[in-house]
Amino acid sequence: MEIRASDGLEQFASAGVDFAVATLILAVLSASLTQSVYDLGLRRIFHRWWVQAWLRTRNGDWLAWREGTRGSRLYTLHYQRLCGQLSSYLQFELDTPAHWLLLPNMVGRQALEDLSSATDETARAHARRTVNAEMEDALDDLQTLLASRSITMYYLLGLLFSFGITAMLTLTENQFTSIDGTRSSLVVIGLVAGLMAPIFRNLIERMLAAH
Repeated sequence: MEIRASDGLEQFASAGVDFAVATLILAVLSASLTQSVYDLGLRRIFHRWWVQAWLRTRNGDWLAWREGTRGSRLYTLHYQRLCGQLSSYLQFELDTPAHWLLLPNMVGRQALEDLSSATDETARAHARRTVNAEMEDALDDLQTLLASRSITMYYLLGLLFSFGITAMLTLTENQFTSIDGTRSSLVVIGLVAGLMAPIFRNLIERMLAAH
């Protein structure tokens, strides 16, 4: 006698496949939209805001910072590349002590005074190591802040786009919402897809960077 799966099990398996496919499609679409709006200017806006806020916590000089970073193109970079570029600017300033713009925002006044007043090579080398250590600590702090804020923003945008798409489907009469229970299923799909979107956004970003 042939044993067949029950109709209920078959329906459950079919619904599970449909749920997974719909979630993946919505997650990829939300990730693509997130990456697009970030590349079109949102990254520059957010990075600028977050760096300004970080500088305020350090009582930094924004005008000197703007001059030292040579305009706003810096903020269009991924936060890791942004901090790498900042490190290059800081090392350049460290080698040209006559015109410090960024260093006073990253390093304590005492460390810079010790470097400026060093009269022999031993004292200068020690002061430079101190400045470098404080500079790296500041860069690590900034990169940690940008990473945390960026990840939070990726999730928020992913949820925003996924729920926006599902809202358009649930608030209008169409072939999907005419089926009983579809509206609640779309809400769940929107939530799961929004939480998955940052994963696919990272994959998209890596593929774009590779080319």
